[in-house]
Amino acid sequence: MAIPTEIANQVLEYSSKYRGPALGALEFSRLYELEPDGTGDFYGWPKDVWPHNGKPGVYLLLGKAMDLRYVGSARDVGKRLAAHFQYREDRGCRIVGNWIRRPYFILAVRVTEPFEALSLEQYLISTLSPAENKRGAP
Repeated sequence: MAIPTEIANQVLEYSSKYRGPALGALEFSRLYELEPDGTGDFYGWPKDVWPHNGKPGVYLLLGKAMDLRYVGSARDVGKRLAAHFQYREDRGCRIVGNWIRRPYFILAVRVTEPFEALSLEQYLISTLSPAENKRGAP
């Protein structure tokens, strides 16, 4: 599955307009699937580590139709995702929190400096207006 074009375009626009030349390149993760159907080779729950685990960045939660639901930021993306998503007794994914609609995919964008995660998060919230973000929207 490909990264949704609108998301990729906004991350690239942020990078070209607001990032200093001394900062390293932003890095997209592959799409991480929270509820794999068991067919085919998937990247995600429960066999793979979180995208950009141990790195600073933003994470985007997407619905089954690849619609953007939420944008968050963290100094350690993997640690933050582990707070949102945990194991059920059957080793399936238990989603923690009060989500209006269930997320199915995670996309992460690694930044080179932790301070930059907050800036990118706010930019994406203001330009993409994810349905479940309650703060930072225009």
